[in-house]
Amino acid sequence: MLVSVRTRKLPRALWLAARLWARIKRAERTQDSTPLFDQQAVDHAAELWRLHPDQSEVQFVVGWFHYLRLGDGDDEETEQDRRVLTDAFRALHRRMPGQVPADVREFLEAEHAAKRTAIRLLSPRALLACAEFPAYRDLTDFTEWHPDDDRRVVFVSHRWTTATHPDPDGRQFLELLQRLRELVREHPSLADCGVFYDYWSMPQHPRSEAEDEVFRRELGRLSELVAAADHVIILSEGYRDYRDRAWCVFEAFVAATSTLDWSEGSPTSVHYFPDQDHIEQDLAFLRTTMFQTVAGKQVKFLTSWHHSYRPDMKEAEAICAIFQHLGTCRTTEPGDHPLVKLQLAQAMNRLPNLTPYGRLLLGIHRYFDATCCVLTDDGIPLPLTLHFKQPDWARIPAYHQIGERERYPGPFCLSPEQVEVLQAGGGSRLSMLRFAFTAADLDRFHQAKGWEEYYVPAPMLIHPTENPFPTLDHLVHTILELGPAPLFFLPGDDEHAYFPLADQRG
Repeated sequence: MLVSVRTRKLPRALWLAARLWARIKRAERTQDSTPLFDQQAVDHAAELWRLHPDQSEVQFVVGWFHYLRLGDGDDEETEQDRRVLTDAFRALHRRMPGQVPADVREFLEAEHAAKRTAIRLLSPRALLACAEFPAYRDLTDFTEWHPDDDRRVVFVSHRWTTATHPDPDGRQFLELLQRLRELVREHPSLADCGVFYDYWSMPQHPRSEAEDEVFRRELGRLSELVAAADHVIILSEGYRDYRDRAWCVFEAFVAATSTLDWSEGSPTSVHYFPDQDHIEQDLAFLRTTMFQTVAGKQVKFLTSWHHSYRPDMKEAEAICAIFQHLGTCRTTEPGDHPLVKLQLAQAMNRLPNLTPYGRLLLGIHRYFDATCCVLTDDGIPLPLTLHFKQPDWARIPAYHQIGERERYPGPFCLSPEQVEVLQAGGGSRLSMLRFAFTAADLDRFHQAKGWEEYYVPAPMLIHPTENPFPTLDHLVHTILELGPAPLFFLPGDDEHAYFPLADQRG
Protein backbone atom coordinates (compact mmCIF):
# COMPACT_ATOMS: atom_id res chain seq x y z
CA MET A 1 0.00 0.00 0.00
CA LEU A 2 2.41 2.67 1.18
CA VAL A 3 5.72 0.86 0.76
CA SER A 4 5.98 1.48 -2.97
CA VAL A 5 6.01 5.25 -2.41
CA ARG A 6 9.38 7.01 -2.24
CA THR A 7 9.43 7.39 1.52
CA ARG A 8 12.19 10.04 1.65
CA LYS A 9 9.81 12.62 0.22
CA LEU A 10 6.95 11.70 2.50
CA PRO A 11 6.09 13.55 5.71
CA ARG A 12 7.65 11.89 8.73
CA ALA A 13 4.31 10.42 9.80
CA LEU A 14 3.85 8.58 6.50
CA TRP A 15 7.48 7.54 6.46
CA LEU A 16 7.00 5.89 9.84
CA ALA A 17 3.76 4.34 8.64
CA ALA A 18 5.50 2.87 5.60
CA ARG A 19 8.23 1.45 7.80
CA LEU A 20 5.78 -0.22 10.12
CA TRP A 21 3.77 -1.61 7.21
CA ALA A 22 6.91 -2.96 5.57
CA ARG A 23 7.86 -4.80 8.77
CA ILE A 24 4.41 -6.32 9.04
CA LYS A 25 4.34 -7.54 5.44
CA ARG A 26 7.95 -8.82 5.59
CA ALA A 27 7.18 -10.84 8.69
CA GLU A 28 4.07 -12.30 7.00
CA ARG A 29 5.99 -13.30 3.84
CA THR A 30 9.26 -14.58 5.21
CA GLN A 31 8.54 -15.41 8.84
CA ASP A 32 11.58 -13.30 9.58
CA SER A 33 13.12 -14.07 12.95
CA THR A 34 13.66 -10.34 13.57
CA PRO A 35 11.22 -9.35 16.34
CA LEU A 36 8.32 -7.55 14.70
CA PHE A 37 7.12 -5.91 17.88
CA ASP A 38 10.34 -4.69 19.46
CA GLN A 39 10.50 -1.43 21.39
CA GLN A 40 11.73 0.53 18.38
CA ALA A 41 8.64 -0.43 16.39
CA VAL A 42 6.38 0.42 19.29
CA ASP A 43 8.09 3.82 19.63
CA HIS A 44 7.63 4.43 15.89
CA ALA A 45 3.94 3.65 16.19
CA ALA A 46 3.54 5.99 19.15
CA GLU A 47 5.29 8.85 17.35
CA LEU A 48 3.29 8.21 14.21
CA TRP A 49 0.01 8.44 16.10
CA ARG A 50 1.14 11.60 17.87
CA LEU A 51 2.06 13.35 14.62
CA HIS A 52 -0.97 12.43 12.51
CA PRO A 53 -3.78 10.87 14.59
CA ASP A 54 -6.57 11.81 12.14
CA GLN A 55 -5.03 10.61 8.88
CA SER A 56 -6.79 7.50 7.60
CA GLU A 57 -3.64 5.72 6.41
CA VAL A 58 -2.04 6.35 9.79
CA GLN A 59 -5.11 5.05 11.60
CA PHE A 60 -4.95 1.87 9.62
CA VAL A 61 -1.23 1.16 9.80
CA VAL A 62 -0.83 1.95 13.49
CA GLY A 63 -4.08 0.28 14.36
CA TRP A 64 -3.29 -2.93 12.49
CA PHE A 65 0.24 -2.99 13.89
CA HIS A 66 -1.01 -2.78 17.47
CA TYR A 67 -3.85 -5.18 16.83
CA LEU A 68 -1.39 -7.82 15.67
CA ARG A 69 0.82 -7.07 18.65
CA LEU A 70 -2.06 -7.69 21.05
CA GLY A 71 -2.27 -11.32 19.99
CA ASP A 72 -4.99 -13.47 21.51
CA GLY A 73 -5.05 -11.94 24.98
CA ASP A 74 -8.49 -11.85 26.62
CA ASP A 75 -7.84 -9.64 29.65
CA GLU A 76 -9.81 -6.42 30.19
CA GLU A 77 -6.96 -4.11 29.22
CA THR A 78 -6.42 -5.95 25.93
CA GLU A 79 -10.12 -5.79 25.15
CA GLN A 80 -10.09 -2.06 25.84
CA ASP A 81 -7.15 -1.59 23.45
CA ARG A 82 -8.99 -3.59 20.81
CA ARG A 83 -12.01 -1.30 21.12
CA VAL A 84 -9.78 1.74 20.57
CA LEU A 85 -8.13 0.17 17.55
CA THR A 86 -11.45 -0.94 16.13
CA ASP A 87 -12.50 2.71 16.07
CA ALA A 88 -9.42 3.48 13.97
CA PHE A 89 -10.18 0.61 11.58
CA ARG A 90 -13.79 1.70 11.28
CA ALA A 91 -12.81 5.29 10.42
CA LEU A 92 -10.63 4.05 7.58
CA HIS A 93 -13.20 1.52 6.40
CA ARG A 94 -15.83 4.27 6.01
CA ARG A 95 -13.51 6.64 4.16
CA MET A 96 -11.34 4.24 2.10
CA PRO A 97 -13.03 0.80 2.02
CA GLY A 98 -10.98 -0.31 -0.96
CA GLN A 99 -7.74 -0.08 1.01
CA VAL A 100 -8.85 -2.37 3.84
CA PRO A 101 -7.61 -5.95 3.36
CA ALA A 102 -10.21 -8.72 3.22
CA ASP A 103 -9.38 -10.15 6.65
CA VAL A 104 -9.71 -6.74 8.28
CA ARG A 105 -12.96 -6.11 6.41
CA GLU A 106 -14.38 -9.41 7.63
CA PHE A 107 -13.41 -8.51 11.15
CA LEU A 108 -15.10 -5.11 10.89
CA GLU A 109 -18.30 -6.60 9.48
CA ALA A 110 -18.47 -9.17 12.28
CA GLU A 111 -17.79 -6.47 14.84
CA HIS A 112 -20.50 -4.29 13.30
CA ALA A 113 -23.04 -7.11 13.53
CA ALA A 114 -22.13 -7.77 17.17
CA LYS A 115 -22.90 -4.16 18.10
CA ARG A 116 -26.37 -4.14 16.58
CA THR A 117 -29.03 -2.93 19.03
CA ALA A 118 -32.79 -3.22 19.44
CA ILE A 119 -33.19 0.47 20.32
CA ARG A 120 -35.90 1.83 18.04
CA LEU A 121 -35.79 5.30 16.50
CA LEU A 122 -38.62 7.17 14.80
CA SER A 123 -38.16 9.80 12.12
CA PRO A 124 -39.85 13.18 12.65
CA ARG A 125 -42.03 12.36 9.65
CA ALA A 126 -43.25 9.10 11.20
CA LEU A 127 -43.89 10.79 14.54
CA LEU A 128 -45.90 13.61 12.96
CA ALA A 129 -48.20 10.97 11.50
CA CYS A 130 -49.06 9.69 14.99
CA ALA A 131 -51.94 10.91 17.17
CA GLU A 132 -50.14 10.00 20.42
CA PHE A 133 -46.92 8.41 21.59
CA PRO A 134 -46.72 4.89 20.08
CA ALA A 135 -45.59 1.99 22.26
CA TYR A 136 -42.47 -0.06 21.51
CA ARG A 137 -44.29 -3.20 20.43
CA ASP A 138 -46.72 -1.25 18.20
CA LEU A 139 -44.06 0.36 15.98
CA THR A 140 -43.87 -0.55 12.32
CA ASP A 141 -42.07 2.38 10.64
CA PHE A 142 -38.79 2.53 12.63
CA THR A 143 -35.05 1.96 12.39
CA GLU A 144 -32.73 0.44 14.98
CA TRP A 145 -29.88 2.51 16.32
CA HIS A 146 -26.35 1.35 15.62
CA PRO A 147 -23.39 3.20 17.17
CA ASP A 148 -21.42 3.06 13.90
CA ASP A 149 -24.15 4.45 11.63
CA ASP A 150 -23.90 7.99 10.33
CA ARG A 151 -27.58 8.75 10.88
CA ARG A 152 -28.12 11.77 13.12
CA VAL A 153 -29.90 11.17 16.43
CA VAL A 154 -32.08 13.38 18.62
CA PHE A 155 -32.40 12.13 22.20
CA VAL A 156 -35.47 13.24 24.17
CA SER A 157 -34.96 13.52 27.93
CA HIS A 158 -38.13 13.79 30.00
CA ARG A 159 -39.79 12.67 33.21
CA TRP A 160 -42.41 9.96 33.61
CA THR A 161 -45.59 11.40 35.12
CA THR A 162 -46.97 7.97 36.09
CA ALA A 163 -45.43 4.56 36.67
CA THR A 164 -47.13 3.06 33.60
CA HIS A 165 -47.04 5.90 31.06
CA PRO A 166 -44.82 8.97 30.74
CA ASP A 167 -47.49 11.17 29.20
CA PRO A 168 -51.09 10.04 29.81
CA ASP A 169 -52.57 13.49 29.08
CA GLY A 170 -50.57 14.07 25.88
CA ARG A 171 -48.81 17.29 26.94
CA GLN A 172 -45.31 15.92 26.28
CA PHE A 173 -46.43 14.60 22.89
CA LEU A 174 -47.67 18.01 21.75
CA GLU A 175 -44.56 19.74 23.07
CA LEU A 176 -42.23 17.28 21.35
CA LEU A 177 -43.94 17.79 18.00
CA GLN A 178 -43.47 21.55 18.39
CA ARG A 179 -39.81 21.14 19.42
CA LEU A 180 -39.03 18.86 16.50
CA ARG A 181 -40.58 21.30 14.01
CA GLU A 182 -38.45 24.12 15.44
CA LEU A 183 -35.31 21.98 15.46
CA VAL A 184 -35.75 20.79 11.85
CA ARG A 185 -36.47 24.36 10.76
CA GLU A 186 -33.21 25.45 12.37
CA HIS A 187 -31.26 22.37 11.19
CA PRO A 188 -32.84 21.02 7.95
CA SER A 189 -30.43 18.07 7.90
CA LEU A 190 -32.34 16.65 10.90
CA ALA A 191 -35.43 15.98 8.76
CA ASP A 192 -34.30 12.35 8.39
CA CYS A 193 -32.86 11.95 11.89
CA GLY A 194 -33.80 9.21 14.33
CA VAL A 195 -35.63 10.33 17.47
CA PHE A 196 -35.18 8.45 20.76
CA TYR A 197 -37.96 8.56 23.35
CA ASP A 198 -37.73 5.71 25.85
CA TYR A 199 -41.44 4.79 25.71
CA TRP A 200 -41.23 3.80 22.04
CA SER A 201 -37.50 3.12 21.83
CA MET A 202 -37.19 0.40 24.50
CA PRO A 203 -39.62 -2.27 25.83
CA GLN A 204 -41.66 -1.01 28.79
CA HIS A 205 -43.82 -2.69 31.45
CA PRO A 206 -45.48 -5.10 31.18
CA ARG A 207 -42.58 -6.87 29.46
CA SER A 208 -42.28 -10.47 28.35
CA GLU A 209 -39.20 -12.39 29.41
CA ALA A 210 -37.61 -11.80 26.01
CA GLU A 211 -38.48 -8.09 26.12
CA ASP A 212 -37.04 -7.78 29.63
CA GLU A 213 -33.78 -9.27 28.38
CA VAL A 214 -33.70 -6.72 25.56
CA PHE A 215 -34.49 -3.88 27.98
CA ARG A 216 -31.71 -4.80 30.41
CA ARG A 217 -29.19 -5.22 27.61
CA GLU A 218 -30.01 -1.96 25.88
CA LEU A 219 -30.17 -0.02 29.14
CA GLY A 220 -26.42 -0.53 29.36
CA ARG A 221 -26.07 1.30 26.04
CA LEU A 222 -28.03 4.34 27.17
CA SER A 223 -25.06 6.51 28.11
CA GLU A 224 -23.37 5.63 24.81
CA LEU A 225 -26.51 6.70 22.95
CA VAL A 226 -26.85 9.99 24.87
CA ALA A 227 -23.18 10.76 24.25
CA ALA A 228 -23.55 9.99 20.53
CA ALA A 229 -26.70 12.08 20.04
CA ASP A 230 -26.38 15.18 17.88
CA HIS A 231 -28.99 16.97 19.96
CA VAL A 232 -30.57 16.30 23.35
CA ILE A 233 -33.99 17.85 23.90
CA ILE A 234 -35.17 18.37 27.47
CA LEU A 235 -38.94 18.78 27.55
CA SER A 236 -40.31 21.73 29.51
CA GLU A 237 -43.23 19.69 30.82
CA GLY A 238 -42.55 19.08 34.50
CA TYR A 239 -39.17 20.82 34.45
CA ARG A 240 -39.43 21.72 38.16
CA ASP A 241 -39.52 18.03 38.93
CA TYR A 242 -36.93 17.05 36.31
CA ARG A 243 -33.84 17.97 38.36
CA ASP A 244 -34.82 15.62 41.16
CA ARG A 245 -35.40 12.57 38.95
CA ALA A 246 -32.50 10.11 38.93
CA TRP A 247 -32.71 9.02 35.29
CA CYS A 248 -33.12 12.66 34.20
CA VAL A 249 -30.01 13.71 36.12
CA PHE A 250 -28.09 10.82 34.57
CA GLU A 251 -29.16 11.78 31.03
CA ALA A 252 -28.47 15.48 31.62
CA PHE A 253 -25.01 14.75 33.05
CA VAL A 254 -23.97 12.56 30.12
CA ALA A 255 -25.33 15.09 27.62
CA ALA A 256 -23.63 17.99 29.40
CA THR A 257 -20.21 16.32 29.47
CA SER A 258 -20.07 14.14 26.36
CA THR A 259 -19.00 16.93 23.97
CA LEU A 260 -16.88 18.99 26.33
CA ASP A 261 -13.39 19.63 25.08
CA TRP A 262 -12.42 21.05 28.48
CA SER A 263 -11.87 24.53 27.11
CA GLU A 264 -13.56 27.87 27.61
CA GLY A 265 -17.06 28.04 26.18
CA SER A 266 -17.14 24.48 24.82
CA PRO A 267 -20.70 23.53 23.83
CA THR A 268 -22.80 20.59 24.92
CA SER A 269 -25.28 18.55 22.90
CA VAL A 270 -28.22 19.86 24.96
CA HIS A 271 -30.40 22.06 22.74
CA TYR A 272 -32.14 24.81 24.72
CA PHE A 273 -35.04 26.50 22.95
CA PRO A 274 -35.71 30.26 23.27
CA ASP A 275 -38.39 29.70 25.94
CA GLN A 276 -36.19 27.36 28.01
CA ASP A 277 -33.93 29.81 29.82
CA HIS A 278 -35.48 28.59 33.06
CA ILE A 279 -34.41 25.02 32.31
CA GLU A 280 -30.90 26.05 31.36
CA GLN A 281 -30.56 27.94 34.64
CA ASP A 282 -32.17 25.14 36.61
CA LEU A 283 -29.68 22.61 35.24
CA ALA A 284 -26.69 24.91 35.50
CA PHE A 285 -25.62 22.99 38.60
CA LEU A 286 -24.39 20.17 36.38
CA ARG A 287 -22.04 22.42 34.46
CA THR A 288 -20.98 24.48 37.48
CA THR A 289 -20.16 21.25 39.26
CA MET A 290 -17.81 20.39 36.41
CA PHE A 291 -16.52 23.92 35.92
CA GLN A 292 -16.19 27.21 37.71
CA THR A 293 -15.62 30.56 36.03
CA VAL A 294 -12.59 32.47 37.29
CA ALA A 295 -11.68 35.84 35.79
CA GLY A 296 -13.83 35.10 32.76
CA LYS A 297 -12.29 31.69 32.09
CA GLN A 298 -13.71 28.27 32.78
CA VAL A 299 -11.65 26.15 35.15
CA LYS A 300 -12.27 22.46 34.74
CA PHE A 301 -12.71 20.28 37.79
CA LEU A 302 -12.11 16.88 36.25
CA THR A 303 -8.41 16.65 35.62
CA SER A 304 -5.72 15.05 33.51
CA TRP A 305 -4.11 11.71 34.12
CA HIS A 306 -1.91 10.86 37.09
CA HIS A 307 -0.06 7.57 37.49
CA SER A 308 -0.77 7.32 41.21
CA TYR A 309 -3.65 7.66 43.66
CA ARG A 310 -2.64 11.23 44.36
CA PRO A 311 -5.71 13.08 45.64
CA ASP A 312 -7.23 15.78 43.48
CA MET A 313 -9.79 17.67 45.52
CA LYS A 314 -11.45 19.60 42.72
CA GLU A 315 -12.13 16.33 41.00
CA ALA A 316 -13.28 14.78 44.30
CA GLU A 317 -15.72 17.62 44.97
CA ALA A 318 -17.26 17.31 41.50
CA ILE A 319 -17.70 13.53 41.75
CA CYS A 320 -19.05 13.62 45.32
CA ALA A 321 -21.48 16.43 44.46
CA ILE A 322 -22.98 14.58 41.49
CA PHE A 323 -23.48 11.32 43.39
CA GLN A 324 -24.70 12.98 46.56
CA HIS A 325 -27.38 14.75 44.54
CA LEU A 326 -28.26 11.51 42.75
CA GLY A 327 -28.84 9.88 46.15
CA THR A 328 -31.65 12.34 46.86
CA CYS A 329 -33.38 11.86 43.50
CA ARG A 330 -36.49 9.80 42.83
CA THR A 331 -37.13 7.02 40.32
CA THR A 332 -40.42 5.91 38.80
CA GLU A 333 -39.52 2.26 39.40
CA PRO A 334 -38.53 1.71 43.08
CA GLY A 335 -35.70 -0.67 42.20
CA ASP A 336 -34.08 1.56 39.57
CA HIS A 337 -31.88 3.68 41.82
CA PRO A 338 -28.91 1.22 42.05
CA LEU A 339 -29.16 0.76 38.29
CA VAL A 340 -28.99 4.51 37.64
CA LYS A 341 -26.03 4.84 39.99
CA LEU A 342 -24.18 2.03 38.21
CA GLN A 343 -24.89 3.59 34.81
CA LEU A 344 -23.64 6.98 36.00
CA ALA A 345 -20.46 5.45 37.46
CA GLN A 346 -19.78 3.66 34.18
CA ALA A 347 -20.42 6.84 32.17
CA MET A 348 -18.04 8.85 34.35
CA ASN A 349 -15.40 6.12 34.19
CA ARG A 350 -15.44 6.51 30.41
CA LEU A 351 -14.28 10.13 30.74
CA PRO A 352 -10.74 10.10 29.36
CA ASN A 353 -9.27 12.63 31.77
CA LEU A 354 -10.31 11.15 35.11
CA THR A 355 -7.45 10.39 37.51
CA PRO A 356 -7.02 7.02 39.26
CA TYR A 357 -8.06 8.80 42.46
CA GLY A 358 -11.27 9.93 40.77
CA ARG A 359 -12.00 6.39 39.61
CA LEU A 360 -11.42 5.17 43.17
CA LEU A 361 -14.05 7.64 44.40
CA LEU A 362 -16.43 6.40 41.72
CA GLY A 363 -15.91 2.91 43.13
CA ILE A 364 -16.88 4.12 46.61
CA HIS A 365 -20.02 5.79 45.27
CA ARG A 366 -20.92 2.74 43.23
CA TYR A 367 -20.92 0.39 46.23
CA PHE A 368 -22.04 2.81 48.95
CA ASP A 369 -24.41 5.72 49.46
CA ALA A 370 -21.77 8.21 50.56
CA THR A 371 -22.17 11.70 52.04
CA CYS A 372 -19.51 14.39 51.97
CA CYS A 373 -18.70 15.87 55.42
CA VAL A 374 -16.26 18.18 57.10
CA LEU A 375 -14.79 17.27 60.47
CA THR A 376 -14.35 20.04 63.03
CA ASP A 377 -11.20 20.26 65.11
CA ASP A 378 -13.07 18.83 68.08
CA GLY A 379 -14.23 15.79 66.07
CA ILE A 380 -17.81 16.64 65.01
CA PRO A 381 -18.77 15.55 61.46
CA LEU A 382 -20.92 18.06 59.58
CA PRO A 383 -22.74 16.68 56.49
CA LEU A 384 -22.51 19.01 53.50
CA THR A 385 -25.42 20.11 51.29
CA LEU A 386 -25.36 20.86 47.57
CA HIS A 387 -25.34 24.63 47.14
CA PHE A 388 -27.88 24.69 44.32
CA LYS A 389 -30.39 23.12 46.74
CA GLN A 390 -29.81 25.80 49.38
CA PRO A 391 -28.45 28.86 47.53
CA ASP A 392 -28.84 31.12 50.60
CA TRP A 393 -26.56 29.04 52.82
CA ALA A 394 -22.85 29.68 53.34
CA ARG A 395 -21.01 28.28 50.32
CA ILE A 396 -17.72 26.53 50.97
CA PRO A 397 -14.84 27.61 48.72
CA ALA A 398 -13.46 24.98 46.39
CA TYR A 399 -10.35 23.24 47.64
CA HIS A 400 -7.32 25.48 47.24
CA GLN A 401 -4.46 23.86 45.36
CA ILE A 402 -0.93 24.99 46.17
CA GLY A 403 0.16 27.72 43.79
CA GLU A 404 -3.34 28.90 42.90
CA ARG A 405 -3.97 32.61 43.24
CA GLU A 406 -7.73 32.55 43.59
CA ARG A 407 -10.29 30.54 45.50
CA TYR A 408 -13.63 30.11 43.84
CA PRO A 409 -16.94 28.73 45.11
CA GLY A 410 -17.29 24.98 45.53
CA PRO A 411 -20.42 22.84 45.05
CA PHE A 412 -21.21 22.45 48.79
CA CYS A 413 -22.60 24.67 51.55
CA LEU A 414 -23.34 24.65 55.30
CA SER A 415 -26.48 25.73 57.14
CA PRO A 416 -26.28 28.70 59.54
CA GLU A 417 -26.48 26.26 62.46
CA GLN A 418 -23.61 24.20 61.05
CA VAL A 419 -21.52 27.34 60.60
CA GLU A 420 -21.97 28.09 64.30
CA VAL A 421 -20.91 24.56 65.22
CA LEU A 422 -17.92 24.84 62.90
CA GLN A 423 -16.79 28.10 64.44
CA ALA A 424 -17.33 26.84 67.98
CA GLY A 425 -15.46 23.63 67.17
CA GLY A 426 -12.27 25.37 66.06
CA GLY A 427 -12.83 25.34 62.31
CA SER A 428 -12.66 22.59 59.69
CA ARG A 429 -9.91 20.03 59.95
CA LEU A 430 -10.78 17.44 57.38
CA SER A 431 -13.14 16.78 54.48
CA MET A 432 -14.25 13.18 54.13
CA LEU A 433 -16.81 10.71 52.78
CA ARG A 434 -19.11 8.92 55.21
CA PHE A 435 -20.79 5.63 54.32
CA ALA A 436 -22.35 2.63 56.05
CA PHE A 437 -19.45 0.27 56.82
CA THR A 438 -18.62 -1.10 60.27
CA ALA A 439 -15.34 -2.03 61.94
CA ALA A 440 -16.44 -5.67 61.80
CA ASP A 441 -16.87 -5.34 58.03
CA LEU A 442 -13.36 -3.96 57.77
CA ASP A 443 -11.88 -6.78 59.90
CA ARG A 444 -13.08 -9.30 57.33
CA PHE A 445 -10.94 -7.61 54.70
CA HIS A 446 -7.94 -7.26 57.03
CA GLN A 447 -7.99 -11.01 57.64
CA ALA A 448 -8.55 -12.03 54.01
CA LYS A 449 -6.03 -14.33 52.36
CA GLY A 450 -4.88 -13.74 48.81
CA TRP A 451 -5.88 -10.09 48.96
CA GLU A 452 -3.07 -9.17 46.56
CA GLU A 453 -5.06 -10.43 43.58
CA TYR A 454 -7.74 -7.83 44.33
CA TYR A 455 -5.44 -4.83 44.55
CA VAL A 456 -5.83 -2.47 41.56
CA PRO A 457 -2.61 -0.47 40.87
CA ALA A 458 -3.14 3.15 39.89
CA PRO A 459 -1.40 2.89 36.46
CA MET A 460 -4.15 0.45 35.40
CA LEU A 461 -6.68 3.27 35.75
CA ILE A 462 -5.21 5.99 33.54
CA HIS A 463 -7.35 4.83 30.60
CA PRO A 464 -11.17 4.92 30.44
CA THR A 465 -12.87 1.74 31.61
CA GLU A 466 -16.45 0.92 32.58
CA ASN A 467 -15.71 -0.87 35.83
CA PRO A 468 -12.21 -0.66 37.31
CA PHE A 469 -13.39 -2.21 40.61
CA PRO A 470 -15.55 -5.19 39.58
CA THR A 471 -16.15 -6.35 43.18
CA LEU A 472 -16.24 -4.76 46.62
CA ASP A 473 -13.09 -6.76 47.45
CA HIS A 474 -11.19 -4.93 44.70
CA LEU A 475 -12.29 -1.58 46.07
CA VAL A 476 -11.63 -2.18 49.78
CA HIS A 477 -8.28 -3.95 49.35
CA THR A 478 -7.12 -1.10 47.10
CA ILE A 479 -8.21 1.47 49.70
CA LEU A 480 -6.36 -0.41 52.45
CA GLU A 481 -3.13 -0.06 50.49
CA LEU A 482 -3.35 3.73 50.27
CA GLY A 483 -1.80 4.49 53.65
CA PRO A 484 -1.69 3.73 57.36
CA ALA A 485 -5.28 4.87 58.04
CA PRO A 486 -7.23 4.97 54.75
CA LEU A 487 -10.50 4.36 56.64
CA PHE A 488 -11.30 5.45 60.18
CA PHE A 489 -14.19 5.40 62.64
CA LEU A 490 -15.36 8.14 64.99
CA PRO A 491 -16.19 7.59 68.65
CA GLY A 492 -19.90 7.00 69.16
CA ASP A 493 -20.54 6.06 65.51
CA ASP A 494 -20.19 2.32 64.99
CA GLU A 495 -22.21 2.21 61.80
CA HIS A 496 -20.16 4.41 59.48
CA ALA A 497 -16.65 4.45 58.05
CA TYR A 498 -14.96 7.69 57.03
CA PHE A 499 -12.69 8.06 54.01
CA PRO A 500 -10.47 11.17 54.28
CA LEU A 501 -10.38 13.39 51.23
CA ALA A 502 -8.13 16.30 52.25
CA ASP A 503 -6.82 18.24 55.21
CA GLN A 504 -8.15 21.74 54.66
CA ARG A 505 -8.21 24.35 57.38
CA GLY A 506 -10.24 27.54 57.17
